Amino acid sequence: MWLALTAALLGSVGICFCYVPYVVALPIGIYAAWLGSRALATATDENGRSMATAGLVSGIISSLVNAMFAVFFLFYAFMFVAYIGIVIVAIAAGASEA
Repeated sequence: MWLALTAALLGSVGICFCYVPYVVALPIGIYAAWLGSRALATATDENGRSMATAGLVSGIISSLVNAMFAVFFLFYAFMFVAYIGIVIVAIAAGASEA
């Protein structure tokens, strides 16, 4: 029961903190999904199974949301660096012509 409760809480925390740096929130979601699956395998009563399922689902959702934010952030950072590089090359080309 405690394992299922911990999984549900960690999954919720991972979803709520998706704007926190991804090195923190993404492992929380993955750990919550892992704990939820372990709790689901060892649950004996219906309340424990439902809590474990909630932990598993919220951990999976948290992992997916945080992974999407990480991909979008990396794409944004790549585009920013590429833009700065293009601007520097354009400035250097303009300065060499003058």
